[in-house]
Amino acid sequence: MKLIVDKKLYFFGNIETLLVALMAATIPFKLNLGNVIIIVSVLYALFLLIKGKVPLRNFRAFYFLIPITLFLIAVVSALMSKDITEGILQLDKLLLMVLIPFVLCVFKGRNINVLKVFYTYSIGVTLACTILLAINLFKIIKGAPTRQLFFFDFTMLYDQHPVYFSITIVLSIFFLIHYFLVKGSKLLQLKLVYFFLAIHLLGLMFCASKAVIFCFFVLLLLYVLINKKKVPRKTLFLMFGIFLLGIISIIFVPHIKERFTSGLDYNSKDFTPTVDLLKAKKFTYEEKTNISDLELRLIFLKIGLFHMIQDGKVLFGYGLGDVQHYLDYYYMSYNLAPNWYEGFNLHNQYLQFLVTYGIFAFSLFVFYLLYCLDISIKTNNIIHLFFMIMILFVFIFEVYLARNKGIVLLFFFNTLFLTQKFRFEDSNFRH
Repeated sequence: MKLIVDKKLYFFGNIETLLVALMAATIPFKLNLGNVIIIVSVLYALFLLIKGKVPLRNFRAFYFLIPITLFLIAVVSALMSKDITEGILQLDKLLLMVLIPFVLCVFKGRNINVLKVFYTYSIGVTLACTILLAINLFKIIKGAPTRQLFFFDFTMLYDQHPVYFSITIVLSIFFLIHYFLVKGSKLLQLKLVYFFLAIHLLGLMFCASKAVIFCFFVLLLLYVLINKKKVPRKTLFLMFGIFLLGIISIIFVPHIKERFTSGLDYNSKDFTPTVDLLKAKKFTYEEKTNISDLELRLIFLKIGLFHMIQDGKVLFGYGLGDVQHYLDYYYMSYNLAPNWYEGFNLHNQYLQFLVTYGIFAFSLFVFYLLYCLDISIKTNNIIHLFFMIMILFVFIFEVYLARNKGIVLLFFFNTLFLTQKFRFEDSNFRH
């Protein structure tokens, strides 16, 4: 039996690497598939813990203590809410911010091969993108309108927000470039690397997330500047081609061009929130129809900050179960709801965290993010650094932790980098 297990795990090396690799590979797909792997991993981690094979010092690090503290704050916030039922429902997905770091802390020091984890992850991203691109091709053959090829329509199959899916793609792109084209890993043939990259870039284009695409090109330029003496000439030409492809797409692909132009309009400069409902601005149907992505976020920013301060919720927030009720009430005050933005979060992760839990929890959350960013710089882990920059940037425009996939992506990869950072950078890439 032992011989059979060893053969099955030959590529991954051990059960821990296999489980972590499967967790990574299922991130691009539907939630239920990934949840099965997470549950199996948690059960195996509990087995190791009960058997006494895990040193307790693994759980003393900030990357376990801060997530569990934030989760406990969320529990208290839910129980202190007027709508306790809604608060408890929200806790279901927030539990992932504890379970995932728990698994990776148990697996710390158990010879996780991070290179193979990311290799499997890139295969998963490639497969997921290929399926979506095949569906798009089928839509084109059937004569579907162009708008049905992009953004939400593109990622609908996996019930994923295109911004989240874009980040999974970009993270995989930088892994492929860094470890195969620059570091020279031989786990994957060069032709396949180029094929993977082509599929990734097409997927990124159809996701049409302007925030992630912008961040991607900035990071690509930053990567060249940081590694200008290490990047082979062929890879430099490839990166130049990616830049050129991006510019051409933004200029000549109508839907992407529209996302980058119309989404930046701002016509509500005179909008000022107020506690006097008689004086409150009432958005007309035409105004609501023409609200751009940028404008909507600035309106939400003003509403969230103003009413949180006026309601005296700065210290502890509105509460996990009540925050959406308050926001919907204020949206209605300005005629932004119902039927328009009712049920919408504030589209800013920092602001959403602040109005939900208050300034103390917000400070701990920001400290966690900035400390992880600092560690990524000190350990010279460029993939971790780019991941944190993307997360910090996208948090300005999206409430990433409102969905299970956002929680999984952040706490899985961030904790993986932090628990395995030395092996990640020192792996034998030609093995």
